[in-house]
Amino acid sequence: MKIKIRKTKNEDARRVAHVHRTSIRKLCAPFYNQKVIDSWSNGSSAEGVRRSLKRKEVNDIVAEVDGVIC
Repeated sequence: MKIKIRKTKNEDARRVAHVHRTSIRKLCAPFYNQKVIDSWSNGSSAEGVRRSLKRKEVNDIVAEVDGVIC
């Protein structure tokens, strides 16, 4: 298994948004009601990730395991 940490690129946006939504739905579900889970996870989009990458004060990174963003 090869693990790599690197800066997020624009082309990563779709996968990053997917990982973010999935993690909210799976990890937060035992602690929050469905309305909260939906509001948090529905706000995560590829466009939102791309907007975040444009902000100078944000230093987004991704982890890849065997070349897959996780």
